[in-house]
Amino acid sequence: MAGRNFWLGLLFVIALWPSLLYGEHSRRPENSVAGSVCPSGFYGNNCRHRCHCKTNDTACVDVTGYCTNGCIDRWSGPTCQSENVAFRMPSKIRTVTPPTSADYAVDGNVSTCAHSTPNSTGWFQVDLQTTVTVYRIYLVTENLTSTRGWKVFVTDYEDFFWAAPCTTIRLRGSHVHLTCDSPVTGKYLALLNTKGPLAVCEVQVNVCANYSFGVDCELICRCADSKEVCHPLTGHCITGCEAGHRGRDCQSVCVNSYGRNCATPCGHCAGGQSCDPVNGRCTGGGCEAGWTGDNCNISCPRGYYGHACNKRCGHCHDEDPCAPDNGLCPGLCQAGWTGPQCDQRCRQGFYGPSCLFSCGHCLTGTACDTNSGICLQGCTPGWEGLFCTQECLPHHHGPNCLQTCPRCVTSCNSQTGVCDGDGCVAGFRGQECEKECDKGFYGVNCNESCGLCARQPCDVVTGDCPPGDCQPGWRGPSCKTPCTPGMFGENCSRVCGGCKDRAACHPETGVCPGSCADGYYGELCADKNIFTNAASQTFVVLLATILTITATLLVGVFVCLALKWRRDKDPHNAYDPQELDARLPAALPSQLITRRWVLFNCSNNV
Repeated sequence: MAGRNFWLGLLFVIALWPSLLYGEHSRRPENSVAGSVCPSGFYGNNCRHRCHCKTNDTACVDVTGYCTNGCIDRWSGPTCQSENVAFRMPSKIRTVTPPTSADYAVDGNVSTCAHSTPNSTGWFQVDLQTTVTVYRIYLVTENLTSTRGWKVFVTDYEDFFWAAPCTTIRLRGSHVHLTCDSPVTGKYLALLNTKGPLAVCEVQVNVCANYSFGVDCELICRCADSKEVCHPLTGHCITGCEAGHRGRDCQSVCVNSYGRNCATPCGHCAGGQSCDPVNGRCTGGGCEAGWTGDNCNISCPRGYYGHACNKRCGHCHDEDPCAPDNGLCPGLCQAGWTGPQCDQRCRQGFYGPSCLFSCGHCLTGTACDTNSGICLQGCTPGWEGLFCTQECLPHHHGPNCLQTCPRCVTSCNSQTGVCDGDGCVAGFRGQECEKECDKGFYGVNCNESCGLCARQPCDVVTGDCPPGDCQPGWRGPSCKTPCTPGMFGENCSRVCGGCKDRAACHPETGVCPGSCADGYYGELCADKNIFTNAASQTFVVLLATILTITATLLVGVFVCLALKWRRDKDPHNAYDPQELDARLPAALPSQLITRRWVLFNCSNNV
């Protein structure tokens, strides 16, 4: 009996030996080789990563690779695994006079710069000495130099002709972190500025060390084959992920899964506990509601979840099944639905898978279709199209852009229809140019005042008065031109009268500014005196002479009669010719004959 127990005990110890030696799952620490710590200068899983610390290559932390004093030249990143493969490599630049060394661009010093020939297309090239996959580049230029528009090429040949494009820089600034549009493999990297020269202070081409990847090469490869070098950009492993990890980059720790590449999902263990990463058994409390089986991996029927599988899944994208424990959808929701369980309708203004898209400019108060995004009730003013995302074309406005702009000089606001800064065409006014000009105004935006039309308003477009309808004193199509001197009245159709000094009469009334000219009379000096010409003047002089002679004769006769009466009354009062001559009025020389005739007749009869 004792011998039997001995052999049973021996077999028991042999069975438990791996667990006693390596732990529960026979797993080694990540910083070990066959159970021991990494040798100096190495770290990480299987100690396959080399340290690149600044003061001492062997001074990194053996688990994480962290260097307390930073990285040595050409290496960077949190774990010093990002190598600048352009550092101090042969380079050249389009020459200048005097030349500057192209090596300034790869010397690790951003204060020294290499310059290409001024006023010419600039180029720079660095020989990486070996073929590498180029993706991440750091570029430093002089402060006043913009890199926008520079082109980056990668090639296996020194000649640019065979170069493959990496990218065209779309950023401005002197410190630019850029990536190729897609990874490019080659031995040479070149910069080209077709618009001018280059001023390059530093070019870094960063490549991850073996077994590292990521933006700063901070992540480590976790491939099933420990000797496999994962993809330096994505971390993808051809052999799959090591046990306990998953994902394209094998960086995600197994959650609710187990085995190689976490390929086998765990059952849903009670309390959210993960299953054993080796066999997938739930070790603490059985299965969550909705799951059954030894590994709790028999799920609820498709489309259901929860305790007793009594809840219906939401609207997961592409009819993906929801998580059987909580109903969460694995990706996006179907169009028109959102929420963690895709059971909530899109709120107003959003549509599409998981309600990720904003509706267009649907008619105010209406929403777009939550599935397609189509505005079912039309668009708000200024927009058109099924999705109401297209602005109205010029000269159109309103809902669905169905209205044409009013009488605008150029165009109008696509939403309100209000004419733009150029305003309305001639003859109209108002925000939408819907009103004709008020009486008395015309032209663009009705800014012009009509002329002096007599009875009808002017044309709202041209400003012309009806033909022949100018107020007195004005003429022309728009009745804005005063009468020419010498004319007056409506349409300046009447001729001024005879104003003194040939002055122009008033253009409206025809009244002379002063008196009438000789020979004219009347209110408008339009009536002529009949004695205005030379013959009439001679006649007047002759008539005046006759009247004067007649008057003289009458005076003479009167004097003679008076003297005779006096003599008849007093015979002794004799006639004195000198007295008679004195009594006669003084005469003009032309009247001397008449005077002598009176004296002669008076002396003979008296």
